[in-house]
Amino acid sequence: MHHVTSLDRGTELLDADERPTSIGGIKPELYKQKSLDADEPAKNGGRACGRIHFSLKYDYESEALAVNVLRALDLPAKDFCGSSDPYVKIYLLPDRKQKFQTRVHRKTLNPTFDEAFQFPVPYEELGGRKLHMSVFDFDRFSRHDMIGEVILDNLFETSDLTRETFIWKDIQYATSESVDLGEIMFSLCYLPTAGRLTLTVIKCRNLKAMDITGYSDPYVKVSLICDGRRLKKKKTTIKKNTLNPTYNEAIIFDIPPENMDQVCLHISVMDYDL
Repeated sequence: MHHVTSLDRGTELLDADERPTSIGGIKPELYKQKSLDADEPAKNGGRACGRIHFSLKYDYESEALAVNVLRALDLPAKDFCGSSDPYVKIYLLPDRKQKFQTRVHRKTLNPTFDEAFQFPVPYEELGGRKLHMSVFDFDRFSRHDMIGEVILDNLFETSDLTRETFIWKDIQYATSESVDLGEIMFSLCYLPTAGRLTLTVIKCRNLKAMDITGYSDPYVKVSLICDGRRLKKKKTTIKKNTLNPTYNEAIIFDIPPENMDQVCLHISVMDYDL
């Protein structure tokens, strides 16, 4: 059985003497399939904070995706004066090194941006990209307040982008930017006759850069958990200066069949530091 799953920030079970930085951990709830329409407000307490209007078109000559941020409507007031100073940051995930930002529009809840940006990307790679727009309220004297975000998982949702496509989306409430930490692929195999569980860490891709070089030194740590206690932990080797490590390493735990329903695995991707 092979698994590819996204990494998410999680509480890490660390020993006091460990010094690595956690890139991310797996949350079991991410395995649940989602059927969330991108135009609907998110469930579980998610709420819309206005709407944003933008357009997409692929420019074949320059091999770039053109994103035109047009306007936003009905933004929430973040300032004491009952208004906001909004601007928008745009990413084409999983790449976070390149980002664009609109100008700040003063004292308005219905800003007209009308600004165009281009992300260089081959057309055949668009299927694996996501458009991420974060709306912020500018504050001269303190940290900028996040108003909300829009994540377009499928760029071909409404067209093949050969023509300019205009899209309205609800801005979903958020207090911090959602960070795509990458993906991990692994396989699981349990042999009841030997009481042996084998987890093979195959590879990771698009990990978050943790070093000033723009890379990481990632390794994977797997812990065997029972009743909230860590019984054993094992690690892969460290792969230097990469965001797309390949491991193909087997991690084996001895677990009697009668105990299989009492244990779980906690998988963390770590960045090694001296």
